[in-house]
Amino acid sequence: MLSIDILTNMVQSLPAVFPSLKKLRLEGSNLKMIPKSIEKCCLLKDLSVKDSKQLNEITGLPQNITTLNAINCPSLNIHAAATDLVLKRIFEYGCTIKRTFWLAGKRLPEWFDISNKGNSLRFWFRNRIPDITVGLVAWGANRGYDYYFKINNGFEISCSNFFSHSCLEPEEIFISNDLCAIVSSRSTLPLLDEWNYAEISFVQSSNSYHLEIEPVRWSAVYVNRQNFSMEDIQFTNPYPADCEHQEMAQGESSQADSFAMAKNFQAQSPALSSGEVKGEPSLNQVESDEEMEAFYASLEVEKTREALKIVQDFMSNDASILLHPEQCTVLKTNLDFLSNNLTEDDVISREVITLISEASREFNHWSKDYTEASIKVASISCELLRAEELEAALKDNMEQYKDAVAKENVHQRKRDIFEKGKMLKTRRDDLREKIPHLQHEHCLAKETQTRIEDEWSKLRENLKMIFID
Repeated sequence: MLSIDILTNMVQSLPAVFPSLKKLRLEGSNLKMIPKSIEKCCLLKDLSVKDSKQLNEITGLPQNITTLNAINCPSLNIHAAATDLVLKRIFEYGCTIKRTFWLAGKRLPEWFDISNKGNSLRFWFRNRIPDITVGLVAWGANRGYDYYFKINNGFEISCSNFFSHSCLEPEEIFISNDLCAIVSSRSTLPLLDEWNYAEISFVQSSNSYHLEIEPVRWSAVYVNRQNFSMEDIQFTNPYPADCEHQEMAQGESSQADSFAMAKNFQAQSPALSSGEVKGEPSLNQVESDEEMEAFYASLEVEKTREALKIVQDFMSNDASILLHPEQCTVLKTNLDFLSNNLTEDDVISREVITLISEASREFNHWSKDYTEASIKVASISCELLRAEELEAALKDNMEQYKDAVAKENVHQRKRDIFEKGKMLKTRRDDLREKIPHLQHEHCLAKETQTRIEDEWSKLRENLKMIFID
């Protein structure tokens, strides 16, 4: 097996040596990182690093990649900042390129817009079907999965090539935009004028093993923002007056009838019963009004308690939580709610209310700056490490050349070593010129990280004062 240094250098030099590379197999290797330089392999579509036990990070992928197999890679952390960002960006291109990734892990990336425990999830959309990427956590071991996209409990699109590789791990992660590509090829779809109900479900293929076991643990959807407005999709029923009524109508009536029934039901107002009299309110009516006001006031207090608990739970984490968009959204939503609704009547001090308001205002800046700084630190650290590896490789090349000189009839060997040495020196010199700038940028990014971590820690300590009797 190649040493880690030689293998890393080989992968980093692929764009220059094999510019037309389309398929790459590094299965069972001791590679620790898929380097950013692989992005320059513009024609590379199929990459497999499965069974690479030491692989822990993906810092780049070619834009045209269609298949990535990284199962049985126990050290790989897809939630690390650099890897998470690479995966998100590669699927942000939408359905122009069909992609399917198999990854080691038990938890889907945080950038998915909605995740649900089990093999199905639902959402509502309007105007047109959104470009989506689907993901799931499922049992491996030669199981295949079909998935179905049902619109308004009627029209259905299916995809049956969502197949798992045989693996040793009990669980693995699938991410694919197959369905997005299929939907985009349909020019005419039976959609309603406003909100359309959609359901996605994953079903184990009939030719898979262990059919008695439910294979799908978590399912998720990510919406491509480049080609679709998030104002045209909702993950909760837009007709909340009677969700069961809405879904029943969609299942038992025609699409047009179901939409009309939902709208009519939503528009209905309660009629006066035969015992009610218009005019001055009676004593019973006044007491009833007071009871209703007290009831909804208690619900507001309950909602405030829940928001405070959520904020306190999130703030018990360190600043690395800012690297997870989904969790940041939850925290920001609750900070905004508390900022707009907390009063001193809630037995919360004015100082704490002010603190929460400031946190609500600054949160987006913290999240953006900390994420950018963390990615920059990780990326520059890789470049600085590469500089050290090039320096070591060039020294080793010099020793190899000295050994070759000491031997006779090894002219070709000397020539090979010499050519490699020239290549290493060119790459080292190019990178050496960038090192001062990289070190400066690294220092600034670390300062940003430290500043936000200090502000986060201070906020966490101050928020410990929050309580409601």
